[in-house]
Amino acid sequence: MKKKLFLISIAIFCFFACDRKAVHSWVLWKRTIVQSQYRNTDQWETQKAFPTSSECMKQRDTRIKNDRAAFENLWKDKKDIKVEDIKTGVSYSGNLEGRYLSRTHSYTCLPEAVDPNKAIVNFE
Repeated sequence: MKKKLFLISIAIFCFFACDRKAVHSWVLWKRTIVQSQYRNTDQWETQKAFPTSSECMKQRDTRIKNDRAAFENLWKDKKDIKVEDIKTGVSYSGNLEGRYLSRTHSYTCLPEAVDPNKAIVNFE
């Protein structure tokens, strides 16, 4: 009887306390790092949620490709600005009118419960 009562109480506890949803969506995060003589910023922003990690990764790859095209188009006439791929995104850096600047966009898919603004993790 005690064993049965114990199992029932564990089941009730898990029903209310355990995360029944687990991971029901994945969030695409964009990290933007800007460095120049005027400012240095590092920020994470949510982009969109997806039901599966594979859908999130597909969108991540599309965003990286689009950012690369946008960066190349923006700096196509500037020989001192270099656009390059990084592991999880794309960046540009160089000198513009005698001033150094750098901007990196990287993308990461994380379970919805994970907020990279609160984590001490390097995703690159």
